Amino acid sequence: SVTTRGSLRLWWPFDEGAGSVAADASGNGFDGFITSGGWSNTGANASCLSIGSSATVNIPPAVFDGLDKQLTVASWTYGDSSLPQNTVFFYAYDAGGNKVLNVHLPWWEKSVYWDAGNSGSSSFDRINKTAADSDYKNQWNHWAFVKNVATGEMKIYVNGDLWLSGTDKTRTFGSIADSKIGGNGYGYRGKVDDFRIYDRVLSDAEIKALATMPPPVITVQPENQMTSTGDTATFSLTASGVPTGYQWQSSADGAVWTPIAGATASSYTTPAAG
Repeated sequence: SVTTRGSLRLWWPFDEGAGSVAADASGNGFDGFITSGGWSNTGANASCLSIGSSATVNIPPAVFDGLDKQLTVASWTYGDSSLPQNTVFFYAYDAGGNKVLNVHLPWWEKSVYWDAGNSGSSSFDRINKTAADSDYKNQWNHWAFVKNVATGEMKIYVNGDLWLSGTDKTRTFGSIADSKIGGNGYGYRGKVDDFRIYDRVLSDAEIKALATMPPPVITVQPENQMTSTGDTATFSLTASGVPTGYQWQSSADGAVWTPIAGATASSYTTPAAG
């Protein structure tokens, strides 16, 4: 996996597979507390977090201490088939309840919104664009959201490519009092993997590297089995990366293999032996 340390404030790989804590792999100790979330072994890289509209992951406000001029937020997401609906993927508010950072991924009308910057009022900087269904649901996509106050630029990247940019966006971030993945009355619906916050603007090459999908690798191979007449056998495997699909095959001699119709899951049970 790509680390890009030095400016990495928070990194949740979501590889725990169980429990209510998202461990911070950045070395900064910013673990997150998970409320109502579940786990899945079909992440963009190993396991991932699966959340519904009421689930949240608490982001410690100290992550944003001294972070006022530059920011990159990056994550793999897999929106479920119910989208588009009103969603809040990630947000941060100041002590006065003003929106400082926010991502709708998407809103009901299929637009993705990136809000970043608020100087203590109800006004904030925003860029948004209508997305294709494939950008936000039913498959893994890598999103990166960038803000540079000095240049006034805000950017959104999808799968390593620049998707949207805006200029004259010069509001700073100020102090953050509350921040979460999900929540804020709407939440997110889908799976989340490899969530990161950086205190600088990552380069195009760095974002492209983060968005490079790891190849699928079988980590637990099926075990050999012997059966008696009338018995069945169940074979299972575990894969990391992003399997695009499974296909079990059979062979009478170990040389010629034939796909088994319908055997396209991570496990397969044979018919009863004759």
